Parts: sequence; structure tokens; C-alpha cells
Amino acid sequence: MVVYSQGGVGNQFFQFVYFLYLKSKGKNVLFDMGRVDYDSQHKGVTITDFIEIDDFNIIHSNNSNLPLLIRDDLISKCFRKYLRLIKKRKIVKSYYDYDGQASLESINSSLDTYVGYFQFVDSFILMKEEIERLLALKNSSLIEKYKNKYNGKTGLHIRRGDFLNTGHHVVGIEYIKQAIARVSGDIVVFSDDISWCKDNIESDLRITFHEGSSALDDFVALSQCTNYILSGSTFSWCSAFIFSNKMTQVIIPSGHEAQFMSDTSNKKIGWNFTCL
Repeated sequence: MVVYSQGGVGNQFFQFVYFLYLKSKGKNVLFDMGRVDYDSQHKGVTITDFIEIDDFNIIHSNNSNLPLLIRDDLISKCFRKYLRLIKKRKIVKSYYDYDGQASLESINSSLDTYVGYFQFVDSFILMKEEIERLLALKNSSLIEKYKNKYNGKTGLHIRRGDFLNTGHHVVGIEYIKQAIARVSGDIVVFSDDISWCKDNIESDLRITFHEGSSALDDFVALSQCTNYILSGSTFSWCSAFIFSNKMTQVIIPSGHEAQFMSDTSNKKIGWNFTCL
């Protein structure tokens, strides 16, 4: 069995968590990062930079050796588009989660090939402690640094960058203002466009801007905040969720189509959430 990874780091976390979920069920499963290597998105940053995964069954297939569902060529792209149009997810011994809207319960966990986004909070809840362990194994000193710095503060994450060019939902300044007004105490702003944030967020003594040295630095620093204002990216959701608990307060934008930020998912997690 193989789970094939694709997309940015947040998506890779969801895919790796699904891989761990299958392993926990006693499945003989591999995690293939060939498409991630081939695409080299986000300056080549991958989940391997964030968590220690050397002890797992990780493979790196060449693009030509990847299955039709995930290979990068014209035939594969046309085939995937056709499957999306007819809303087909299961093909022979393969599963294709093309929109991140499938449910964990709907997937046959005895297939050979899994391609997609698998944005299940269900499997993330089950694998949460393991992901915390793997993150700490690789970044213990960085975690301790930001735990001392950001504990008790609210992390505000604003995703811009590639969201502006790919049709993803980008929250507006009004949502940001309303969310800030709902929060008491200090707020730390994280973003892939921190200059825009400084130019558009009104000056407030409670607000500081995190200017991290890398995506990993941003991720770990954000994970050590106590509460969150999120804007819809899997990157910030994973960071917020990993060390969260029942006391964590989270503000998210309303009307969001992402399954991992739905009311149903938030209730499963159990954190104290508000939709604006």
C-alpha cells in the first residue's frame, strides 16, 4: 500500500497523518514523496524539514514511475480532470481524494494506492501525540525557545503569497480587524507576506510581528502560542492543532469550505472556537 504526497507542507502533514493512521491499523504501507520532490513547491520545503521521519517507510519515486493518478504529464492531468468532473473517487484498487472533502469513514482502507489531500481531523486527532513527538524529536530547542516567548499569546496567521494566485480564499482586512477586536492580551502576527501585514494592520501596542528565518521557524513559533486567529491554510491549522488542548481558543473565518475547518471538525477537536 502506498500513500502519495503532494502539495505544500500543510497538505503533506495531512497525508502523512493518514499514512500513520493506516500503519496504526496494522497495514503494510509506504509514504511516497516523489511528486513533492518533483514539484519542489515553496522553495523545496517539505515535511521532512519539520518532523523526524527517517524511521518510517519513505520512498521517493521518479515522476515517470508514479501512478497515473499523481504523475505530472498531460494524460494524467486529463484523467484526473475527468474523474473530478464525474465525481469519481475509487478506481480499481486506488482512491483519489481530489478535493479534500471525502470522509475518513468513506475510504476503503484495504486499497493499494491513495492519492489526494485526506484533510481528516479524525486521523489527526488519533495521531496527534505521535506528530508532537516527531516534531519535538527534531526541534526540541526551537520549541523551548518559542514556548518561553509566545506562551499566553494569540497567534494571528495571515496566508497570502500563493493563495493570491491560485484561487484560494484569502481573508480580508475586515475579518482581521474583527478578530483582533475579539482578543484580549498580546497578539503575534505570522505571515508569508509580513510587509503587507505591517502596512495594513493598525498600530497597536498589543501587536508584534514575527519575522522568522524560515517556514520551519514560523511553524514552530506559531505552534507555541496559546490561542489562534486562523485564515484558512493547512499550514497554520496544523501548527495550531499540534500542541492545542481543550482550553485553546480559536477564531476562524465563517463560510469556509475546507473540511478541516468546518463546524463538525471543530466540534470533534473540542477546542473553543468562534466563526466570524
